[in-house]
Amino acid sequence: MKRISIVLVICVGLMSSTLVVAKVEKQNFDELLEAIYNRWEEEVAYELLQERLWEYYNDPLVLNQASREELSLLCILTDEQLDQFFNHLSENGPLISSYEIQTIPGFDLETIRLLLPFVVVEEAFVGYSKRSSQYKELDARNSYGLMRYQRTIDAHSNHRPNNKKGTAPYIGSPHHLLTRLSIKNPRGWEIGLSARKGAGEALTWDPATQHYGLATWRLHWLRRGKKKLKALVVGDYAVGYGQGVVLNAGFCMDKSSETIKVIRTNNLGIRPHTSVSITALKGLAATWQWQSIELTTYYSNVNLDGKVEQDACAGKRCVSNVSRHSYYRTQGDIAKKGKVNEQVIGSTLVYKHPAQRAELGINMLYSHYNVPIHPKISRNNPLRFRGQYHANGSIFYRYLWQNFHFLGEGALSQDGGKAALVGVVASLSRYADVTVLGRHYDQSFHSPYGKAFRENSTSNSNESGVYLGTRISPLRYLHLDAYHDYFYFPWCFGQPRAGYSWLVRANYQPTKAFFIYLQCKTTTKPRWMAKTEKVTISTRQSYKLLWQYTLSQTTSLKSEVQCSRYQQMGVSRWGYAATQDITYRVRKLRIKGHVVWFHAESANNTLYTYEPNLPHTGFNFRPHRGIGMRYGVLIYYQPAAAFRLALKYSLTHRKNQNTAGSTRKTIQSSKKNDVALQATLKF
Repeated sequence: MKRISIVLVICVGLMSSTLVVAKVEKQNFDELLEAIYNRWEEEVAYELLQERLWEYYNDPLVLNQASREELSLLCILTDEQLDQFFNHLSENGPLISSYEIQTIPGFDLETIRLLLPFVVVEEAFVGYSKRSSQYKELDARNSYGLMRYQRTIDAHSNHRPNNKKGTAPYIGSPHHLLTRLSIKNPRGWEIGLSARKGAGEALTWDPATQHYGLATWRLHWLRRGKKKLKALVVGDYAVGYGQGVVLNAGFCMDKSSETIKVIRTNNLGIRPHTSVSITALKGLAATWQWQSIELTTYYSNVNLDGKVEQDACAGKRCVSNVSRHSYYRTQGDIAKKGKVNEQVIGSTLVYKHPAQRAELGINMLYSHYNVPIHPKISRNNPLRFRGQYHANGSIFYRYLWQNFHFLGEGALSQDGGKAALVGVVASLSRYADVTVLGRHYDQSFHSPYGKAFRENSTSNSNESGVYLGTRISPLRYLHLDAYHDYFYFPWCFGQPRAGYSWLVRANYQPTKAFFIYLQCKTTTKPRWMAKTEKVTISTRQSYKLLWQYTLSQTTSLKSEVQCSRYQQMGVSRWGYAATQDITYRVRKLRIKGHVVWFHAESANNTLYTYEPNLPHTGFNFRPHRGIGMRYGVLIYYQPAAAFRLALKYSLTHRKNQNTAGSTRKTIQSSKKNDVALQATLKF
């Protein structure tokens, strides 16, 4: 009877012109990214998300075969929506058509619009399953290669022959080069290569310093779906299981306007690592699956950067800091390159319920460094890891009971430090969802590869807190999001130690062509004052209004205004920003214009605005300080479906300033010109 009802719904949907799943031209990838980014803020790291969305955009997930982890990678569906989706499959069987998605409880029209470009349903009348493997291979074009060139036209002081700043000059030119190649075969294997020469890095061949042309290289080979071998990765990879307390595969949403998704599970398994700015694991990783049991084992041997010194107290060689950020612009950077060898061995065992309603897993990993790590004690790092060996273990779980989704992870580190994170997501009705999450990370708990939900920006340690979030949908096109997070730092340089943050946001989207939201956010937390050498309470308040509207098939506009207020020790600083974007499309050409006016009185109330950027950059929120304006234009030209050129030019002009840029990239001018060119070929 249920299946008959579904078929009737599909038939009605086929005759209705209002259904969002009508067969229309696929929405542009960059426009989809902007729609997804509108939900979040500057704290989220997007590089991994962009790569996964691009993969699924070119090679959509088959919904009837997709796992929970694969769907969660899209970061479009909430945990409640994922629960409802798999409940629907369990009760009614595989989807017959994409129109059936609308019958699943909790799937609103906007969510379906965002989801459809990345998924596909093997509809019965298409006969997809009967097509030959050769035809499927020709139909899939998900491999690509790209070349990117970037530079700041104005010369930095560190690029000049006579450096008068007293800092070490860069050894290379200001040109930034990046190349990436990704070859995916429908039979289940994949090869990926990424390489970069950053601005200031040299383009040279020097095996003595592990420098082979471009400064940084990433390489991986992946094999999927080989009998019981679910996945095998050789090369650069990342591992993510549980809630990120011990292992995180590179993407964490943190606190944002997505008040329910922020406590999303992190069971991404083993994933290729393509980022050229951060070093992850390097070696061999494999996942075996026997029905509901999944076992992952991995070994990594990678050289990290650090300055090896002689410890005056112990009389042995040691390193005070290990860096995973790979930039080699000065002789000092090169001298630290690859001096610390890190070996990691680990394993994860997971039981997954056949209907995706529950899972239980165990993480174990051990790390060894060839030289001891002994960080210098300061107010910023008195609790950092010290030693030559490190081990972590954790137990994580997820369980769905009726409309309640329970999840959590408990961990223990080698030196006895404990960490725990527990949460629940509840769907109270079709109009309201709530979530509660509690966390506690001991001062002595260390997890070099973890990034769980937290306020602390450096590590999963020295923090306790309770997070409450809700989403209410009183009307069809209106969503209200809110959260309150209380956090406490057990160890702190004096009092106070506690803080809190809260957010309220209203989203209104009556049509696909119009979207508006209003957001208020406040964060109050202890901060160290260097001048007074005391800890005082600081408060930052921010307000944001954004509206996006489509004027015609060729033109769309997006406007945003925001302001922030930073208070500390009775002193208030204000910041303001106004942004206007315009997008124009005509045939094979798409032009995006971007203008920002900003006025930020101090670095503490830095303003962040979304800025259209080149694909595969992962950097779309730009910080603004001081007083000035920023102009930009991004041009896409796609002469063929498989080839696209992208050109970006931007100009930043700061008022009442004679220099621009950061401390190590100072430009002796109030203006800063940037240009970038990228070519992408799909095959």
